[in-house]
Amino acid sequence: MSQCAQDTNRISPQTGPGYYAFFLKKGVELPQPFEVNEIRTLYVGIADTGGLYQRIHKNHLFSYNSSESSFRRSIGAILKDQLGLIAFPRSKKTEVIDKDLDQFRFINGGEERLTDWILENTRISAIEYNQKLGLLEWELIASLRPILNSNKWRNPLRNPFKWKLQELKEICRNEAEFNHKRKFSRI
Repeated sequence: MSQCAQDTNRISPQTGPGYYAFFLKKGVELPQPFEVNEIRTLYVGIADTGGLYQRIHKNHLFSYNSSESSFRRSIGAILKDQLGLIAFPRSKKTEVIDKDLDQFRFINGGEERLTDWILENTRISAIEYNQKLGLLEWELIASLRPILNSNKWRNPLRNPFKWKLQELKEICRNEAEFNHKRKFSRI
């Protein structure tokens, strides 16, 4: 899958279901302690009913809303300081629930900076696949070992970055909660 990776802004409009993977371009490094493997795999995902093109473009690349993309929230949490990202809950309502905080987004131009970083520093590969999608996803994650997929490794403890990534996402979650309370305490 990594051999056929292409720049993220050149992905072909595949409309069927399938798998995709984001790879870090050669020469690009993430902040410590995050290190990619020799294949440079960041994330493996699955697109079902909406199709590959919609999933990749509308959720990961050009949504400008990280609340709809685990990939964006993960890479954003890692690059939060580097890109000056500010977390805010998914919901714009006065009352938020835990899911709104867990599925945070970035405000004040943060989503645009994150999109620019993804487009400049990653490559993507996508494969249409019309069989049962769940089974092969486990195999792809096992073989490609993406550092941002923490919940589908055969043994989650083998992902050496799982706990650090969860810690960084918790920082974003807490910041989102703080920013929400601060915004709505003024009303």
